[in-house]
Amino acid sequence: MANAIGKRGGPMVTRKVWIVACGLLAAMSARADLFNDNFNSETAALGTVTGGAPLTQWNVFKGSIDVVSSGSFGIQCNGGVGNCVDMNGSTVQLGGISTKNTFSLASGLTYTLTWFMSGNQRVPGQIDTVDITFDGITKELALPWDSPMQQYSIVDTPAAASSSGISVESISGFNFQVGVILDDVRLVQSSVPEPSSVALMLTAAALVALRIRRSR
Repeated sequence: MANAIGKRGGPMVTRKVWIVACGLLAAMSARADLFNDNFNSETAALGTVTGGAPLTQWNVFKGSIDVVSSGSFGIQCNGGVGNCVDMNGSTVQLGGISTKNTFSLASGLTYTLTWFMSGNQRVPGQIDTVDITFDGITKELALPWDSPMQQYSIVDTPAAASSSGISVESISGFNFQVGVILDDVRLVQSSVPEPSSVALMLTAAALVALRIRRSR
């Protein structure tokens, strides 16, 4: 009898309708990587300067930066492996980098920029200040030399469509040859459906289920 009901569109088919509806909602709420860079594709180099050899995904717009391998010069990158960036280059200049590409931002969607950063790890007592900017939002960090490598973030939900790049800029520091350490920069778009879209989908699923039950 249960099999017959399932074939005629009873509880079994109704359950399938809700499963499909939930699957569509999950798809609508998917996360998409827009940008991801751990600097491991770069060749370790000191004093990458404005107008010099650019990084794969970044331009140096101010001063200089150093690409260093974990373990070099007493620096530990995130996780103790790969490469990372010293934001004050060996040319004794405060550095600044910005992404080569800009990202199209849709209104109402949420964008999360994350990065790992530590203090300079080498000069006791030094505090370095750095600005991270995305879509007009700037987060300023003043990190003591021994501040551990940890993740920071900027969360943005634009009210209107726009486009933006990402920039990281050293602002101050006692020793301009030694700066904060940057690693694992990631930008993610969280595609969350609007309440009206959710209500419409659930209503449609309910109507389909009701129609199936009435046709039994």
